[in-house]
Amino acid sequence: MFRRMVIALVLALLSSGCATKAYEGPELPKSKIAILNTTYTHTNVFAVVFPVPAAGHKHATSVREIDTTEVRLTRYIHILPGSHTAKVNYWRYPAVKLCIFAIISIECVHNYFSRDLSIDFTAKAGHEYRIPAERRGERNWIWVEDITESKTNGKVVVEVVAGEKPPAEKGK
Repeated sequence: MFRRMVIALVLALLSSGCATKAYEGPELPKSKIAILNTTYTHTNVFAVVFPVPAAGHKHATSVREIDTTEVRLTRYIHILPGSHTAKVNYWRYPAVKLCIFAIISIECVHNYFSRDLSIDFTAKAGHEYRIPAERRGERNWIWVEDITESKTNGKVVVEVVAGEKPPAEKGK
């Protein structure tokens, strides 16, 4: 029994890397759909103080729903071109892992933050997107980035296509 549960868990984790289709009908080629990454994490560093090499926050988003389709155990969602609404769970937590042992331990505990956010965007066929978010002060920032790889040079030019990205912090 235990062995079957372990095998089922491993299969579920392996299948989580696959894409989920969020539209009706047969699977379409990538040139006719858009791809949405369901998770994204980035770090914003705001201080470098000895002995802590860098202090800041990790910001993570996880898409929970696209239009009316619930998202579960998948890394990518295939969507049709056009207008969409994504509901995401955003959380911010301290980037310093050793904060329990540092002077700023209370600050680390209080910097954890979680919120459900949503954003509307328009997807283009053949493009790939991700949804970052940040919280600064009392404001939540959420935006959609087009991260499509260029067919001419293979490089990705990140372009904000919906929402608003926070301004660069001073000293960065």
